[in-house]
Amino acid sequence: MNLDSSHPFSKAFDYASDQIGRRFQNPLYPLTEFFFGSKLDSALTEVKSFGRNIVTRAKQRRSKAAFESLIMNEEPVLDTLIDSLIETFSDHTIVADSALNFLSAGKDTTAQSFTWTLYALMRHPDALQALRLDIQARFSNHQASDGTLKLSVADLQPTNIPLLLATYYEALRLYPPIPFEIQQAQQDITLPDGIFLPKNSVIVWCIWAINRAKQIHGDDACTFRPGRWLDEEGRFVNRNAFEFPVFNGGPRSCLGKKMAELLASYLLLNVLTTFAVVEAPSATSPSFERRAQNSLTLPMENGLPCKVSIIK
Repeated sequence: MNLDSSHPFSKAFDYASDQIGRRFQNPLYPLTEFFFGSKLDSALTEVKSFGRNIVTRAKQRRSKAAFESLIMNEEPVLDTLIDSLIETFSDHTIVADSALNFLSAGKDTTAQSFTWTLYALMRHPDALQALRLDIQARFSNHQASDGTLKLSVADLQPTNIPLLLATYYEALRLYPPIPFEIQQAQQDITLPDGIFLPKNSVIVWCIWAINRAKQIHGDDACTFRPGRWLDEEGRFVNRNAFEFPVFNGGPRSCLGKKMAELLASYLLLNVLTTFAVVEAPSATSPSFERRAQNSLTLPMENGLPCKVSIIK
């Protein structure tokens, strides 16, 4: 399934994210959307249609697998995420919405976190050089014949890649893929610290601001410094969700946290050992500073300009 930026779903999803993000800046959005909301309606229709198509194709595949297994007298292999959703929920609208939720939660956030990590490394050559040397020392014997690294899940555990994971988490701290969150109380509720919230109360917290708070991260809270995630022996030390809420916490902890760590680690290891990817005109100058585009997530406005060359 090709979901590049030219795909109708990708364009519709990006437009809807942008417009929904603008709702928080426009208290009159119900009025303005009444007159100018047709494009948003079309985008939402495209997104929902894509979700229904996911379920339809999955049902067709399941039927085919069941038929073939009957002929071959074997148990059908139905172990994908969409299979689990279909078996869990009888309402296929819920299945489609859940599939879209998983897709949207990982599609943009993972790509954006990787982009901002490369950006941070481009602006901090010393951190990049230290990471390259660390990767070379740890994975010099893992290179496959095609030039990529031959890695296992065990290789990507925190004990084996402390500086790499620290670099990724430091980029997540400064550039959280979900910069702010909003919740609404569905009933009267008293929070653990005694604050009472009546029904329909709206709570907004800015993860971007929390991650840059000097009270939590010190006077250099706005500085990119991967070493803050390492202890005196160079081991990676995570933060609790109250200090670092990028992946939420408790019952609402992000289901894709480990997947994001593994994917980002794998990509960074291969990119930094295969490409001289952080060559850019005046990457360390103020004029190169990138801004976030308006959205529910944190896309980089106009992308990341850079030169890429293969390391020989």
